[in-house]
Amino acid sequence: MREGLRFGVSHGVLTFETDCLRGRIRRPRGFRMPDELDDILRRTNFVGRWLAKTDSTATVFAVLGVAP
Repeated sequence: MREGLRFGVSHGVLTFETDCLRGRIRRPRGFRMPDELDDILRRTNFVGRWLAKTDSTATVFAVLGVAP
């Protein structure tokens, strides 16, 4: 997990703000995203907001099917 955060921060995809970590995808000018990718990004945005509201890390892992 730390490696992913380091990678995201070093490549400018993740930024730290006052009370949160923000992700950002830069798109070149005039680039039209394929419909499938656009759909994936919208859904991951929803899932990210949904999981961020969960108080327990164990609950998030259980929902995703991740075993400790």
